[in-house]
Amino acid sequence: MNSSLKIREITTPEPEFLKFALNLLNRTQGVGLFDKPYVARKIESKDSLVLEATIEGEIVSVGCADIIRELWYYEPFDAELENRMKGRKIGSFSTLSVIESMQGKGVGQRMSKERLKWLKTKGCDTIFGVSWASELNHTSNRVFEKTGFKKVKKVDQFYREEAIANPFDCPGCRTQPCECAAILYELQINE
Repeated sequence: MNSSLKIREITTPEPEFLKFALNLLNRTQGVGLFDKPYVARKIESKDSLVLEATIEGEIVSVGCADIIRELWYYEPFDAELENRMKGRKIGSFSTLSVIESMQGKGVGQRMSKERLKWLKTKGCDTIFGVSWASELNHTSNRVFEKTGFKKVKKVDQFYREEAIANPFDCPGCRTQPCECAAILYELQINE
């Protein structure tokens, strides 16, 4: 891992950062998947964290974490999730992308440690992450597993409905609509 990696929280919608973040997220996760205000909304929300990682002043990663107040997104993985999570404060590793030349070099791991630290300071006792199960070499499953998350369940064609409603070009399956599966990961804090 590069010792010159610096991670900082983005607290104001800086135009250059927003442009870079949108380009990186769409390029690595699907062109058209993220709209222009996506990252700005996260920066402005008290329930979200937006991080940037740089090496020698160049942005190499963008990551987000959120406090989750509704579980509808995660219900396809576990019909009993609402009951199982009663009384728990839930966080999410919502978005993480690393530039292609730095993937697999520990940047995502460092970003995830920072996201985890923030969610803990917010009092979260459960953290979810959804890993895109595609044919690409660098997906988030390794980051989740190295951070201590446990695999809950894989759901085939998880993104299909969303891809029909909001079409995007999936770099994984390269079909329209997206046919990729997803895996829910869960981390219980202090258990």
